Amino acid sequence: MNWRNKKQLLILLTVLGPVLILFLIFGYIALPNPSCTDKKQNQGETGADCGGPCAPCELKNPKSIQIFWVRALPLGNNSYDLAAFIQNINEVLSSKRLEYEFILSDRFGIILQKTGRSFIFSQDRAFVIESNIKTDRVPAKVEFKIVNPNWEFKAIERPNIVIGRKDYKIEAIGEKKMSVVETNLINRTPFNLSETEVRVVVFDRKQNVLGVSKIILDNFRTGTERTVKSIWPHELKGEIGTIEVEPRANILDSSIALPQ
Repeated sequence: MNWRNKKQLLILLTVLGPVLILFLIFGYIALPNPSCTDKKQNQGETGADCGGPCAPCELKNPKSIQIFWVRALPLGNNSYDLAAFIQNINEVLSSKRLEYEFILSDRFGIILQKTGRSFIFSQDRAFVIESNIKTDRVPAKVEFKIVNPNWEFKAIERPNIVIGRKDYKIEAIGEKKMSVVETNLINRTPFNLSETEVRVVVFDRKQNVLGVSKIILDNFRTGTERTVKSIWPHELKGEIGTIEVEPRANILDSSIALPQ
């Protein structure tokens, strides 16, 4: 490169250099600030537009409720107790209004669809029970599905309701025999609970479900003890193995957990 070309290049750089610098400065200023809607993983996010200063990634991509088993247990007179055992594996998501549906069917089609609402805490397992459901046909199949989980960003543990004794016995009224599970519960939470569900599941020694029950306790005051009796209108058939008692209070609902 001769001296004349060098001089021309120097003049060109002298003229265009400041322009290029200003272009870079204004281009940087014009760049949008990182946000939770820019479809990029930045500003300390753990995923694109979630985690860090944004909503939890679990709320953006929640894990589905797991369903372990579903049962329809005959009571006689075309009535059934319906039950499912489910799990919420989300770590920071709970639901105070878990909408679900039981579907009973036979070879001709759907017999009955029973919808309901429950609740579940983060990393929680629960029984879902609908009692004394009447049908006009004998179901051959029972299904359970979550209609709407209504997730909330709340990591809450199950309230501390202590289970005391669990006694199974047969009671007779005349010639009629009934199965009874009697248990004691103590409210160790700091709340007066306006409503407490007590769900009972009786298994045989092979973990087959023999019977289920759901009872509602009103006004379970903190520090008090209550006795609960679950009664079946017949003797449960099979050798009694384990009895699961699940006292549950929806403390996600401010009308349930009341101050002292």
